[in-house]
Amino acid sequence: TKDSLYSPLLVISANGEHLSASIDSGVSVVGIQQVEINTNSSGVPYFVQVAAVNSFGIGPFTNSNPRAIEVSPQPPSEPIDIFAEPLSDTEILVQWNPPLENGGRQITHYKIEYDESSSFTGGGNNGPTGFISLSSVKI
Repeated sequence: TKDSLYSPLLVISANGEHLSASIDSGVSVVGIQQVEINTNSSGVPYFVQVAAVNSFGIGPFTNSNPRAIEVSPQPPSEPIDIFAEPLSDTEILVQWNPPLENGGRQITHYKIEYDESSSFTGGGNNGPTGFISLSSVKI
């Protein structure tokens, strides 16, 4: 009605309407903060809490979720930035960077598998054609 204080809701579609928004200079977007803590022992529960500090002092601590964690050795995460290039008709050069997470232990070896099939089942027992185990000490 004409006397209504409220406007009707408008149907808005996603960016098919080429909508845009201005950024408020008072708002900043930040990434998640993280730190790795070396505990020197596994199988022991640890508790973690974090507080923010500025020039006026320290704020209240907040406990982690879950409240307690138990550090345990795990397999490392995958190596990153893997690159392969042919050197000749019988050789391939493979390069990579170490994993972001070592699982709580030093990386001792890398296993490099190769196959003519992307499923790595072209060798015996449905496994890769071959593999190389390379000591990380030599790298």
